[in-house]
Amino acid sequence: MFLEQKIGFDRVRGEVEGWCETVGGRDKLRGEGFSRSPDVILRRQRLADQMRRGLDEEPLGVEFLDVGEIVAKAEVEGTHLSVEEVVVLGRALRSVGLALDFLGRREGEELRGLGVGVERHREVLERVERAAGVQRSVI
Repeated sequence: MFLEQKIGFDRVRGEVEGWCETVGGRDKLRGEGFSRSPDVILRRQRLADQMRRGLDEEPLGVEFLDVGEIVAKAEVEGTHLSVEEVVVLGRALRSVGLALDFLGRREGEELRGLGVGVERHREVLERVERAAGVQRSVI
């Protein structure tokens, strides 16, 4: 019998997966395999501890929105998004910005590195909010 089965790794991962609010979150979790490496285990534990401490000090205050279907629709040339879809994208972009701010305030911690390379695209958010406002005023 595999060690993962003996210690209930798959059962625990299944329970944690139930807490994931988005398909992307569940996919990310599924991509995290079992590890016997002390370095990998310690790194994951440090990240979890840093996140817990950070959230104890300062609530994140973001919405976890599943925008996969909306983005897929937007990628098809000639399609148009509804006002509601544009508003959801705007909320998702604002949440990304809040999460990046939170990670950026974790000075000297590994957790801060999770935001490296993620772009805010403020101009996109401004255009989305402008478009949503214009469409709402027309309706």
